[in-house]
Amino acid sequence: MGAVTSLGFGATPTAAALRGNIARPCPVDFDGPPVNGHPVVGLAEGFIHAGAWVRLGVAAAQEVLAPANAPPLAWERAGFWSIGPLPNESRFEDPDGELADQVTCFAGKVLEILQATPRPTVAEAVARGHIGLAAACLRAREAITEGRIDRAVLVAADSYLDPSTLDWLSAGNRLKDDEHPTGLAPGEAGAALVLEQEVAVRPPVEVLGYLHDVAEERAPRPKPNDEGDQPSNWEAPEAGPVSRRLAKCIRGVLADLPKGERWQGEFVIDLAGEHWKAEAWGNTQVLVAKQVDFDRCTVRIPAVSVGETGAAASAMGVQYALHLFLRGAVRSPNAIVCSIADDGSASAIRLSVPPPSKPRAHR
Repeated sequence: MGAVTSLGFGATPTAAALRGNIARPCPVDFDGPPVNGHPVVGLAEGFIHAGAWVRLGVAAAQEVLAPANAPPLAWERAGFWSIGPLPNESRFEDPDGELADQVTCFAGKVLEILQATPRPTVAEAVARGHIGLAAACLRAREAITEGRIDRAVLVAADSYLDPSTLDWLSAGNRLKDDEHPTGLAPGEAGAALVLEQEVAVRPPVEVLGYLHDVAEERAPRPKPNDEGDQPSNWEAPEAGPVSRRLAKCIRGVLADLPKGERWQGEFVIDLAGEHWKAEAWGNTQVLVAKQVDFDRCTVRIPAVSVGETGAAASAMGVQYALHLFLRGAVRSPNAIVCSIADDGSASAIRLSVPPPSKPRAHR
């Protein structure tokens, strides 16, 4: 695992700080009301969009590609997936569609800096925001199952601290300040994971957990206005449809539960302080009550410590769950990482120890 966050450099220190509810907020410099944010100090200041993502993503990937006391990752028969923000024109002021090129550039630049040799068998950019990790996991699992690759490197990065994003958040009344106590605190992060076939794991690499199942449900695109253009301003998705999508994802990853059994374990979810996400999560709990025993579950919310980290939130959530497994800090070594994107899409990633049948390993 690899990560860079406002809590420090490294997946293990970050997860330990999350577990201790440590936070390091500081004032954000922008033309708006006083807001606290969670920058990665000394890494991405002065960089925006793809520049910031590359800085964050490379720093996280370097930790996972050359772990301590283990051989460097072998790029032979490897795939690479970069995970970046949704191509939202109102956030990035992107009338010419250049953001899609930036997300692709993000993937290529990370590989260039990492000096990936030989080049990965598969290299793709996923611009799905919060649910990007789930989308990348599904693609990687397919490539592994088909025998095209043995392992996948997944690198996620995002920043809600660049000027255009802060203006976009402020215009949508999404920032937490004295007048909006239910808003989010902007953050940024990079996170990296390796997904492998268990038979391909080379000693002494440690298997931290197993990917049991993944599900995603995408929101429909907004209807165009009278001129045929997409809406220029962000509006909060309706909580009802969002909760139904998330509930479908959770039921999907629990489809193999024995009849009558209710799942229990850890929920890690990217709630960041906005009312529409909180309402959707509340509705979801009602919708999946037959499948989940919430009295025997713990809900963990990393954004309390690191703020809104967008496309990096899900990967960081997976790392947090794996850290809890490794430290024995859970009642049962099972976790579901839930994500809700800015467009109302949803995903769920189920992790477990010991392995389910036909396991896929993380490190």
